[in-house]
Amino acid sequence: MSIFGSKRNQALAWVWAWAILTAAALLVPGRPDDDMGRWLPAVLEPFADKLVHAGLFFVLVVLTNRAVNVESGGDRGGEGRTKKGRAGLGTTLLSVGLFVVVLEIAQLWVPNRSVEALDIVAGLVGALVATVLIVAKYR
Repeated sequence: MSIFGSKRNQALAWVWAWAILTAAALLVPGRPDDDMGRWLPAVLEPFADKLVHAGLFFVLVVLTNRAVNVESGGDRGGEGRTKKGRAGLGTTLLSVGLFVVVLEIAQLWVPNRSVEALDIVAGLVGALVATVLIVAKYR
């Protein structure tokens, strides 16, 4: 048994941990000389920031979908079984999309950070790609 109790609580703990990590990554004050793309091949360097945004929210949708679809099991001993994987997917996408926008707007008050519409688009694209892949998996 996990320190979080049920499989559902464990899945929710992963969602919260990833959401906090995402918020911390996007709300930490930046450095003016920060060159985020230096770890990527040269052709992808200009898109490093957007790839990070897309990746963070892709993972958040996958983790949230998993948490929503874990059955609590109750008294029947079904702990940890998953439902059909698309339950709550619309709400997940809407919630993560709102989180994308809120985190980007919050950067207005963070030193050396800027609000960019393309960051919002990148986050929403990452969330949408995860959603499409989940729908395709459970089709």
